[in-house]
Amino acid sequence: MIHGHAHRRYVTRIVIGGVCIAGSMYGLVVLMNSVFSLQSVEVVGTEITIEINKKLLNTNLLFIPADQLRNQILKDHVLLSDVEIQKKYPHTIRIIPQLRLPIARLRTQERIVLVDKDGWIVGDADGLTKLPILEFDIGEVYAGMQIKDARVISSLSFLTNIPDDVLVERITTLDNASLRVRYDRIDIYIPQSGDMKEVGATLQTLRTGFRIKGKLPAIVDLRFDKPVVTF
Repeated sequence: MIHGHAHRRYVTRIVIGGVCIAGSMYGLVVLMNSVFSLQSVEVVGTEITIEINKKLLNTNLLFIPADQLRNQILKDHVLLSDVEIQKKYPHTIRIIPQLRLPIARLRTQERIVLVDKDGWIVGDADGLTKLPILEFDIGEVYAGMQIKDARVISSLSFLTNIPDDVLVERITTLDNASLRVRYDRIDIYIPQSGDMKEVGATLQTLRTGFRIKGKLPAIVDLRFDKPVVTF
């Protein structure tokens, strides 16, 4: 009998202890949800309306999957180049989007649009005249479209691999395999395909020699292993 009473007391203590632990954990969860509950979402630095999948917005700020949220926003808003997600404790998510920046204008079918380095159309040119103009008829285009035309992609790659002080005026088709770049009264011939980083480095080396000689060429042909310069 004494042994039976001791066993029941032991079981009772275990049950009570388990209830206390469960109650404490529940209280901790309630407290955490109260202290770190999501109450506001801030979008910083752009007028673009950001729509967010509410399934990713856990009510507890601690458990919101920032990487998934970033990937979802980038997938749904192609005119953004990147998004930074910040958890501003205790109650706020900050979303800092970065717009795609145009590096050239594309003239096609009597329309001029702005394109970024990856070929995304970010809008109409609207009077911007300082950016290089790419003249290729690629058909109908629209904001949010990514251009796949090889001539455009090669032109953009060339522009991103030349020094900032090389102010290209325009890029047009030379022949089926080549492009003509107009820069400072110089025609530069480049291939439609190839390593534009290498092409840009070669151009920079040649420009250094031109400055030393104090004479600019009429044509610089960079389509071959060895550049051909015509004065």
